Amino acid sequence: MVGLPALPPFWALGWHSSSYGYSNMTLLQENIQGYADAKIPLEGVWLDIPYMDGFADFSVNETAFPGLAEYTNELKKQNKRMIVIVDAGISADDPDNKYFTDALSKNALIRSSIDVSEETFGGVLVSHVWPNKTVFLDFFSDDAADIWNQGLKDLYEKVPYDGLWLDMNEATSFCNGECP
Repeated sequence: MVGLPALPPFWALGWHSSSYGYSNMTLLQENIQGYADAKIPLEGVWLDIPYMDGFADFSVNETAFPGLAEYTNELKKQNKRMIVIVDAGISADDPDNKYFTDALSKNALIRSSIDVSEETFGGVLVSHVWPNKTVFLDFFSDDAADIWNQGLKDLYEKVPYDGLWLDMNEATSFCNGECP
């Protein structure tokens, strides 16, 4: 019914390092160098949300992580892999966020069940997650997958990742229900 099982990539079976504590490039590099100094083989590095600019999906904090793309390419030459986190929520805090504005203009966001007015964020469900005001793509809309795919392509240009860590992969909130 579901087919034969698939093996993960071989590199995924090795030792990986992940920490919310990688808040800048120096800490990331020191951690990875620590593995080399201790002669511990390292297959992959997982970057948590501090690598993002304002915790917004498809972004990189260039101040804290300058040259992340180049460093990632250096890791690849050492047979190490980079896995970056993305969350289900799209930042609505920045009115110039192209993924938010594109999704809003194409009606590709989950609608609010309590705030149906068009005055606040176009009547879409607004939550509070890491990037503060957060909205969620409605994958029943054909445009949502295109917006998500474009975001992943844009992120790959900023950091050529080998894998994605889809965190909080549901429409979730730090509020109880929809945020007022």
